[in-house]
Amino acid sequence: MTQKYPDGAVVSSPGTVIISAVSEVENVRHVISPALIDEPLSSLVYIDFSGDDFHLGGSSFAQILNCLGDHAPDVTDATYFANVFAVLQKLIREDKVLAGHDISAGGLITTLLEMTFPEPELGMKLDLTSFGKVDLISLLFSEKPGVVIQVKDVPGTEKILQNAEVKYKIIGTVIREHRIFLKKGMEDHIFEPDALRDVWFRTSYLLDRRQSGENKCTGTFQEL
Repeated sequence: MTQKYPDGAVVSSPGTVIISAVSEVENVRHVISPALIDEPLSSLVYIDFSGDDFHLGGSSFAQILNCLGDHAPDVTDATYFANVFAVLQKLIREDKVLAGHDISAGGLITTLLEMTFPEPELGMKLDLTSFGKVDLISLLFSEKPGVVIQVKDVPGTEKILQNAEVKYKIIGTVIREHRIFLKKGMEDHIFEPDALRDVWFRTSYLLDRRQSGENKCTGTFQEL
């Protein structure tokens, strides 16, 4: 895709469809940011919108391996999906949610990193053991519909979720260190948000450089 001008100039655009939409907001004071909030001892809650397994079909992870996959995650029950959405709105209205991020392109690990990128003093300590036999690659990179929310009132949040029969898991806490410590069973991993933010941002930078030209591309970027 390109934008052409009368003087012959051509600006390259992303090869995707960009859709803009407008929606009513019930209360602008209850708009939730994806960036972590500096709230000591607050917890991170994974909420399942899907009810399906952690399939990798159609995911960004599959694409970088030059694969499509046989099964993409789906919403198995539309009524359940609508119920979870309504419950999430209830949590927001009752000031239970400090921050939140959907699970979309890149999967759960991208969600967690994107919540951490904007806050240089904050990180996470995560334990995903409760997901059972799901292998870590599928768990982190499946784009199965869901959200991660940061909450302070864990008992109150759990009561609302349980009463509505919403599938959820407490997956960790927010810490005052800019790292993500992740555990699942006997596996332990440490992610460095600063270094991974460069990897995450690199494609945007390269597109900006191509669109604007190297002399007009603002800022600097360390080549990887």
